[in-house]
Amino acid sequence: DLVEIHWNPLLLLLRRVEVKNLVLEGIRIEDHRGVSETPFEFQWPRVPGVLFWINGKIKNCMVKEFSYHRRSERSLFIESFRGHLQWRDGILVGEEMEMKAPLLKVKGNIEMGLLRPTLYLRLEVFPSKQIMDIDNLYLNSRILQGRIPNQMWGNIFVEGRSGSIKKISLEGEIGFSPKSLFFRDLRLSRPDRPGKWIGKGQILFSTKRIFLKLNSHFMELDLSRELGLPAQFSGTLAFEGSPSDYRGEIHVKSSEGKWYSGNLSGKFNGSLEGAHFQFLEGRLLDGRFKGALAIHWKEGFSIKGSLQANTLNPARITSEWEGSINLDIEGDLRFPSKESPQGR
Repeated sequence: DLVEIHWNPLLLLLRRVEVKNLVLEGIRIEDHRGVSETPFEFQWPRVPGVLFWINGKIKNCMVKEFSYHRRSERSLFIESFRGHLQWRDGILVGEEMEMKAPLLKVKGNIEMGLLRPTLYLRLEVFPSKQIMDIDNLYLNSRILQGRIPNQMWGNIFVEGRSGSIKKISLEGEIGFSPKSLFFRDLRLSRPDRPGKWIGKGQILFSTKRIFLKLNSHFMELDLSRELGLPAQFSGTLAFEGSPSDYRGEIHVKSSEGKWYSGNLSGKFNGSLEGAHFQFLEGRLLDGRFKGALAIHWKEGFSIKGSLQANTLNPARITSEWEGSINLDIEGDLRFPSKESPQGR
């Protein structure tokens, strides 16, 4: 709808572009291309070679109301973007940038090499609503060209905060190739609580659906606030598949010496509509148990499960309770979107 530019075109004779102000308002992109059956392949952005001979900068860049819409897919809308942009020797630098969208705001700096692939990020992300008591994220990453052609490797650091208080941090190594994104030695921890999670995995783009593979283990994770018990958990988690078809295994062991100490091994699978858990083996209160659990969320929310337990010892909870307990429980709960909850 509006293009406003203040610049000195005579500097082009010296291979320089200097723009004092660039304002773009009401940009709308309608993409009518059909859905491609070709698997996605990641390629680092390239620009025409003639641009490598030109240096320039935009002192004040402002974009208002940018939208991108493709066929029946959800639209992308950005309320505003502003920042300082600079192009020199094949490197694009963005400083003091700020982008506002309906669900989040992003601030920070970026440096991107288009002659020799490099990427430096220093960003702050502010979601419109708190997520798990986190209202802002700090992201720092440095990625360089790898030894193998068409491959890039680097480090990543993400810190979740509530105000200025650090709540959670994630750090590790991340890499790219034309058909995959891979990460290793990822470490998730919380500064104010013991325990950590360590994982490695890969996201493949070589199929029609994105395929994720993850292997991880966790040590002495403190979930006392969530459970109301001074409990810590250790174990392993393996996961593979796509969002519409995934499966995995989990093995968990809780704190030793408490009445709620025990272990659990199981498998799970699911889709975008729900998930199924099969508890193959577990131990609790000196006894054994097994069971199954199914959760669906496509039309309202529902949960269905069964549990069988043998020779549970209630004296582990309090010495006044004597005997041995065997259980056989089955039930379901449904929370329809327009009706009252039901269960049995």
